[in-house]
Amino acid sequence: GNSGHGVFYLSGSGSNYPVRVRREVMAPPGKLGIIIQSSKQGPVVHLVKPESVLKGLLFDGDLIIALDNDDTTAWNAHTITRVISQRSKLYRKITVLGKVNMQC
Repeated sequence: GNSGHGVFYLSGSGSNYPVRVRREVMAPPGKLGIIIQSSKQGPVVHLVKPESVLKGLLFDGDLIIALDNDDTTAWNAHTITRVISQRSKLYRKITVLGKVNMQC
């Protein structure tokens, strides 16, 4: 079957996760105003603060799969938060898998 571009089916433990859509977000230099938590799949956006520069670009529940094209699925929240802040003077490309229902 052909599942189309950018749509991923994550299957595990016998059940299918919701379909997720891949998005790339360019984060400007400085603080991002997001809270990340660890999950089995990788770092997940827990909260996007109202004042965040990424409000409307990142959403709660987005799975962060790459940072500047480095695979982050094995990273925990502490690691990715540290790397993001180390690069705070630069633009950072954040690749996420978002739930489809966030796209409506």
